[in-house]
Amino acid sequence: MSSGTILGSCNPKISSTLNSAYDQIVANANCSHSKDTLQCLLDAPIDAIYPFETTVPNMGPVIDGGLIRRQPLLELNDGHVHRVPIIVGANSDEGLFAVNSIGGAPDDAAGLRQVLVNLLPGLNNVTIDSLLAAYPEGSQAPPYSLSPECPFCDAMEVAGISSILGDFFADAGRRYVAEKWSQMELPTYSYRFAAESSSIPISLWTGLGPGFATHGADLAYDFRLPANFTTPIRYYPPVKPVPSHEHLSRIMVTKYLSFVYSLDPNRFTSRFKIKSCTSLLTLPAPETQAWPRYDDKPVNFVLNASDEETIIRCELDDYRREAIEIWKSHALQAYYR
Repeated sequence: MSSGTILGSCNPKISSTLNSAYDQIVANANCSHSKDTLQCLLDAPIDAIYPFETTVPNMGPVIDGGLIRRQPLLELNDGHVHRVPIIVGANSDEGLFAVNSIGGAPDDAAGLRQVLVNLLPGLNNVTIDSLLAAYPEGSQAPPYSLSPECPFCDAMEVAGISSILGDFFADAGRRYVAEKWSQMELPTYSYRFAAESSSIPISLWTGLGPGFATHGADLAYDFRLPANFTTPIRYYPPVKPVPSHEHLSRIMVTKYLSFVYSLDPNRFTSRFKIKSCTSLLTLPAPETQAWPRYDDKPVNFVLNASDEETIIRCELDDYRREAIEIWKSHALQAYYR
């Protein structure tokens, strides 16, 4: 699970109102008269769907009582999941994309509160106040590699809006799922992607766009795409064309292929060195450079690179503990209303 789990902006909806959004997409692609509208969409050219699909509500799955019987959160809490190993992760600056998805940061603290009220109708005023207190204005926020005093940060950040939204749709769910999977004693591997393919000021864009370790910044690295590669619609930033970033991409692909092949990201050997995790884990020496299991100790595998070196390390998964605990303890009200 990458940059999204059962807790997030794409969680299953209870309402069937998404049918009208689907009908809009079908009509725009000239598929309204097709007997099989879904197959027509699959056959349609990309420019018949994108970027028009960004103008309709988020097309997540719907709880229909059949295929999806109830909120996945409840199924996970009851242990009703496929008991297989997982990799789950998120990017450092997910919230930058989330802010743009709502049209930019609000103008002031009152505007921020109204954003949360509109976005989270299931939360009461006390919980919203707790969230605002957990993300105080002036605290560290995406892009996390910069200080809050960076030249353009104040123009894109109001009282932690990017932190709040990034945790809401990605990071809180990542931690929640990793913890639940670990409690079932299932092999669990968690990561945080921190590499910055570009570090330019963020502005509104169509699609995922550039800038720091935002949502989608890892996709080119995941598939080891060539340097400077992107899609015709420029939907995500490419691997930065320097040896350290290209090397990071090779490491990531090796880990993922190893997991797909054996359900263990450490099965394949490779010719790269990782900073030791021995300060966080008590492991035999040969394993200190491996991706540690979250069910042994809550640790993230941090995937990063500067222009000069590839930087992979381990970190305890305890950042923004108080804030993320609020999301976890109010998950049903926050994500399924």
